[in-house]
Amino acid sequence: MIININFGYQTYLYNSGFMILQRQLARRYKGKKYLKWTVTIPPRGIAQLGWQHGEVLKATVIGGRGGKLVVEAVSGRLRPRRGYVDIIP
Repeated sequence: MIININFGYQTYLYNSGFMILQRQLARRYKGKKYLKWTVTIPPRGIAQLGWQHGEVLKATVIGGRGGKLVVEAVSGRLRPRRGYVDIIP
């Protein structure tokens, strides 16, 4: 029952334009955990920005702790290749 309430609250926030910072385990190596952080952007925001799948995004932190994270698209798209990634202008 608690899971349903929590999920409903997160769905409300998501539909209201808010996002939730999520922590995920990326890998374990020699007993050490490596984490990655994920923010899911609502589809409405992506549509308003005109972003598409595979766009290259640049993140900038303004103001340090408690400041802002600005994410902007840079020209180009990613093309994965064996061992590395090309940026297509």
